[in-house]
Amino acid sequence: MKNDFPDYKRGFVYQVYPASFKDGNGDGIGDLKGIIEELDYIKSLGAGYIWLNPIYESPMRDMGYDISDYEKVNPRFGTMADFDELLTEARKRDIGIIMDLVINHTSIDHPWFKSAITDPHSPYRDYYILRKGKDGSYPNNWTQVIGGSAWGQVPGEDDTYFLHLFSESQPDLNYRNPAVIKAVEDIMRFWLDKGVAGFRCDMINVIYKESFADGDEKGFSGIGAEHYTNVDGVHRLLKRFQDDVISKYNGFLIGECSGCGISEANDYQKNGELNMLFQFETVLLDKKVFRIMAKPKDLKESIIKWQTGLDWNANYLENHDQLRSIGRFVDHRHKRLGAKMLLGLLLTLRGTPFIFEGEELGAEGYAKFKPEESSDIMLKNLMALLKAKKVSRLVRNLIGKHFNRDDSRIPMAFTPDPSTSYGFTRKGIEPWQKPNFGKSEKINVAAESEDPDSVLAFFRSLSSFREAHPELSYGSFEALKTKEEVLAFERAYGKASLTIVANLGKHKEKIGKALRRKLGKLQVLFSDATQSSYTLKPYEFRIYG
Repeated sequence: MKNDFPDYKRGFVYQVYPASFKDGNGDGIGDLKGIIEELDYIKSLGAGYIWLNPIYESPMRDMGYDISDYEKVNPRFGTMADFDELLTEARKRDIGIIMDLVINHTSIDHPWFKSAITDPHSPYRDYYILRKGKDGSYPNNWTQVIGGSAWGQVPGEDDTYFLHLFSESQPDLNYRNPAVIKAVEDIMRFWLDKGVAGFRCDMINVIYKESFADGDEKGFSGIGAEHYTNVDGVHRLLKRFQDDVISKYNGFLIGECSGCGISEANDYQKNGELNMLFQFETVLLDKKVFRIMAKPKDLKESIIKWQTGLDWNANYLENHDQLRSIGRFVDHRHKRLGAKMLLGLLLTLRGTPFIFEGEELGAEGYAKFKPEESSDIMLKNLMALLKAKKVSRLVRNLIGKHFNRDDSRIPMAFTPDPSTSYGFTRKGIEPWQKPNFGKSEKINVAAESEDPDSVLAFFRSLSSFREAHPELSYGSFEALKTKEEVLAFERAYGKASLTIVANLGKHKEKIGKALRRKLGKLQVLFSDATQSSYTLKPYEFRIYG
């Protein structure tokens, strides 16, 4: 089935984390029926696509990123009939569905891996990376992403190990085996034949292991990353996927690329391997030297760097792996203006905007967080590692708060009613993860829909403005010279142009003389504040034309 959805460069992508979006059957877990119920809401935002986090059959040790069957729907999310209904109903609303494709690894419960470790003669042994130990230890010194060896012992085989870059329950696939490549391409075709628009590819730039020598560098994915991150084999695989499968359906690939700079990102795009990619530099600014908040100057520099260095960006600040933006890029004292400003940037920068469920509301994380209550396998592994290293409980908890992924997985708030977990589920049903009590009474869809000054009202209005101005979809990007905490840029398309001005900081800022001269010939077409002087309020956002 050919993908006939609108150009992904014009619309924006709304990310849905299925377990946390809407519970349609009353079991406390979000599901496909719940997403179907809220399609009109998603359409009201102006979304052109929905990106679904994994819904495949899985033991859920890592919330679905450990897949046991790529062609079945996890019963906790519904049935394949529910998925087909979602596709049909979304298509009626001119919304495409993007699947999350996790193909660096499978679950240890996948039939391929079960066969590989139980039958020495199984052809599936070569589906994974099995190696003999060296000098009575692991095959090499590689570590997984949060530390600890990247090698797990094959049960019953004292000197045989399997590679797992992320968790011992997620063994890496072997792309030196043509049968693995064919199997993955068949998985893509299965979902494309159903009518999905494309794939967001999890950690796609590490899937090919160029060599198995000891590692010298400590990359994002651990010691040894130089042997598999952005290597030639990854480029060859992605080009093959595009040529063999994706291009035949007019689909697209979005890559999650750790350890990817401007040069590497351009290689993926210019060679026709990835249509878009998620870089990590911008969203990790608050992790720099263990900061609590990113510096406005750093945010400005990173935005300009990627906007001028890469032709088409996947613009995002939040997702299922990141803390909410409030407290990371803007402070809590000005959270409403700050949330609007960040959304304003996402919808006006060159590239495709990615909005994570609740981001359009200005959703926040928990006021208090206890790592021991977390359901996040990565955080659990990190806490265990820190404890083994004798790190104090106080420091462990501080690190846990800063790196936890539970904040972004709080159930979505649709109403002010806490008895239904704010409209996420039914009355009296306990959700799989606790709601955001104390905050969701005000930060929810119903309340913000009635407030003309809400973050949601701002987002809907700006989304409509973007739709009416193709220069914000297709236009060029030119950064304008401004004071340190003020970001200004021009988007031009044909004879039309718009100038965007944003205060990235928590203090009032005066617009410099050079920019004032330019703006003096223009008028404010869109703003998150009532004034139009040359003094910007904290986190103020404006569009001039």
